[in-house]
Amino acid sequence: MKRRIIACSLVLMMLISLIGCGQSSPQGGASSDAEPSSSTGETSTEDAKPQEGASGEETREEYVIDMMDPEASSFLSTDTPLGRMIKEKFNIVFNVTSYSGNYDEQVALMVSGQSYPEIVRLRNNEDIQTYAKAGALLDLEELANSCGAQNFLEYHKDTIQLAKMSSGDGHLYTWEYDSPQVALSSDIWIRSDVLEAAGWPDVLTEDEWIEVLKLGMEQFPETNGQPTIGLTMPGGEGYGVQGIMPIMYEKGGYTAMGGNNAVIYNDKEDKYEDYFQNEYVKSSLRFFNRLYREGLLDPECFSDLSSQTNEKAVAGRALALWYTGGWYVKASNAALEEAGHPEMAYVEMPVMSQDQIDNGETRHFRELQNYAYQSMAITKNARYPERIMELLDYFSTEEGQILLGWGIEGEHYTVEDGVRTPTQELLDQYHKDAGYLSKQGIENFEFLGLSKGMDSSGQYYQMTDSKSFKLDTLSDRAKEVYSHYGWEIEEDIWFKNDRFDIEFIPSGVVGTVTLDPTSSEAKLEQQLVDFRNKATVEIVMSSDFEDTFNRKMEEYKKLGAESVVAAYNKVYEEKKKALE
Repeated sequence: MKRRIIACSLVLMMLISLIGCGQSSPQGGASSDAEPSSSTGETSTEDAKPQEGASGEETREEYVIDMMDPEASSFLSTDTPLGRMIKEKFNIVFNVTSYSGNYDEQVALMVSGQSYPEIVRLRNNEDIQTYAKAGALLDLEELANSCGAQNFLEYHKDTIQLAKMSSGDGHLYTWEYDSPQVALSSDIWIRSDVLEAAGWPDVLTEDEWIEVLKLGMEQFPETNGQPTIGLTMPGGEGYGVQGIMPIMYEKGGYTAMGGNNAVIYNDKEDKYEDYFQNEYVKSSLRFFNRLYREGLLDPECFSDLSSQTNEKAVAGRALALWYTGGWYVKASNAALEEAGHPEMAYVEMPVMSQDQIDNGETRHFRELQNYAYQSMAITKNARYPERIMELLDYFSTEEGQILLGWGIEGEHYTVEDGVRTPTQELLDQYHKDAGYLSKQGIENFEFLGLSKGMDSSGQYYQMTDSKSFKLDTLSDRAKEVYSHYGWEIEEDIWFKNDRFDIEFIPSGVVGTVTLDPTSSEAKLEQQLVDFRNKATVEIVMSSDFEDTFNRKMEEYKKLGAESVVAAYNKVYEEKKKALE
């Protein structure tokens, strides 16, 4: 298998501080050379002492921070063991509310009305720049320096320059979570009983997927008394029709590093090109058109939101889930097993277009040095920004990272010879309840900067990334399915698949490239995206794919997309030069 490497500023007067910044972090996590609480760097409940003043009494009032997350269930942090530990250490409570509508629109509404929360999730560079220009965000570098938060600055040192490049004005406004990481592909999750009925086929091509889904509809016309649907997806989300319906291009020869707007980044030629005119975007639309004409595409998928797609997955009604299946399968597979249908569990399988296979394309996986989609910022509405920074500084230590990703030593994991292993109690509870980790808080506080990387001993910061956890929590059904393909864990569908090769592509400055939201090119880009979104639906639902595609493409070319592509490449070259 081939491996190829291709190549903050608001003044402090704006910080609403009722108390001064502490110069030492709680329980020994203050400086970059602070000793961990144990030789293994692990955290135990004895370490979680409340901060005290000279009199021995708690010196700070409870600080409740309301937040909104479009990809999480609502929760109160103190309902979890980790949340209670955070309260004991910092007297901070998070009240997180799920948001099920169009989050990108909500982000825009919040900044226009200055009604954003104290900590805000921003999912792209354009929103970061818009909030920065509106004076909505605090400069994190200034804040960290004023608070002596050197752990934060050291921990994020590899991404700070990239984050400054994303901000539009050279200041640091955001931190990220799930970064750095290697982003494997998200392809198709299919009900395993369909694979079994088809004789465990080695599916990859468009034709192979059409064939297996047709068989599935014939074999399973109903699911629990309801009509079965073929392949579905949350097309009504901002990333749906716009981003993931055309995303076949990342299944061979490209990555999705360029985003979902009017351009795609071509890593082989190290430049941006037009999104809609990419040959593999056409392949994607052709595949969806075939699914639609064959009655294999959920007709509601164009308008469904993520919650509706999740409902269909939990009920097992969808034979297959496009791209977003990994977000739902934990809950859906648990629900199917509880309902007495473990044989219907979803598993992921790869897909490539015939064009990509004919052209000998390899699979390109992103090595993300920064991940704007998972960006967090402190806004000017924060009452105690220095306390938030103190919290971030602690979780920028190895001890803090392990706490976020593994939980409490002795309760959630044990350490033997320096190796962390989930407790049997945790594994047993996880098998009974797929939401058990969230109830413990282990998956709930990623937004505080949890990395997808490894600690100094070479172990993953996130328990769920460790091979031991994956093997111990793999269902009997998944083991059975994988056995037919010579696989052991989910990642083997990529790394033990002889039908394609893999290349790893570092993101570099690509993840920071965006247009000035006020520029004429940015305004034109939005017109291009709006056109493509409408055209995508028309093309996919067309009775004559080639005719409709060619007609819409001729209309598109009259819009002057080349000026937007040129503007992206100009910004890209400037940022590469600035990084030298």
